[in-house]
Amino acid sequence: GSCDGCKRCCNGSIVFGVDILFMKYHQAGGVKTVDAANIVGNGDSAEFDFEFSPRFSLGYELSSGLGYRINYWHFDESAATNNGGIVSIDTSTLDLESYRRIDIAACTSVEVSGGYRYLDFEQRDSSGISDTTGTTGSGRTGVDWGLNNWGGTLGTELSHQVCNNRRVF
Repeated sequence: GSCDGCKRCCNGSIVFGVDILFMKYHQAGGVKTVDAANIVGNGDSAEFDFEFSPRFSLGYELSSGLGYRINYWHFDESAATNNGGIVSIDTSTLDLESYRRIDIAACTSVEVSGGYRYLDFEQRDSSGISDTTGTTGSGRTGVDWGLNNWGGTLGTELSHQVCNNRRVF
């Protein structure tokens, strides 16, 4: 069969998506440079701006609405502290998901998903205050920290098809 309007095709299809995101990194106590888990200097908080950070999805969806996909997202940004230091954030996620899309109206559907996520997060900093020898203005504190690990995901999404398989969330 053919795909008319908001009806699903009789066969499954490859699905591709791009989420257009503008992200701003922040922490509740301010983003600080660190030296062995102690805050370096006074008032050295970095202020990040909103940055374009798209998420890409590629998968396969059956005519029943059952699908599988891989999602990838990356954010890499740096900001200066007010004492001359630099804080850099580099993070990415890779999701392996299965989902079920359920039509609730002619062109509107709800999706329920679950799967596994791999997270790779790193915060690097350089401080304008001191290094391990106490020399002012020497640059990096030598402290980089991060984590990487697998975890579970659960999600729901409501979307409306506006034309030719283009959906608004």
